[in-house]
Amino acid sequence: MKIVLVRVNDLDDFTGFIVGRGFSVSRGSHAVLLDHSELETIRVSRGGELVALIVSHYISEYYRVEYRGVEDEDEYLRELLRVKHSGEHWRIPVNPLIVVVFDDSFIDVLNDYRAGEYPVSDGGRLVEHYRSSNPNYKNVPRVALARILEELQSIK
Repeated sequence: MKIVLVRVNDLDDFTGFIVGRGFSVSRGSHAVLLDHSELETIRVSRGGELVALIVSHYISEYYRVEYRGVEDEDEYLRELLRVKHSGEHWRIPVNPLIVVVFDDSFIDVLNDYRAGEYPVSDGGRLVEHYRSSNPNYKNVPRVALARILEELQSIK
């Protein structure tokens, strides 16, 4: 087992890249955090065998409502519903992905990936706003990684 950090600007592009290389991707545990970011685990497999687990901490299209600073509760809920029905969908990691690799050949796939553009034109601004508003953001995925490692240890 190895742990690798991967810088990604568009989580959907990254998972598409992995699928394009012949792997299966399934979404695991997911949580929306109090700071309006999201935390998710992603399972990567090939031929039914688990190849890697990915811990992703990201913002989605719903973060845009927070970015706008809407303070009225009713207006905030209306904005969330507007985003939900807009068809807009994206996920931008605010930290490097933490990849727990069980098959060393997957490291070659990770090394071949190149982070492209953000999926939306204001993606960089949204990430910077999130980071400046949440100075401890780097700690979030570390807690999830610790839990995964603890669980893997108990399986042995």
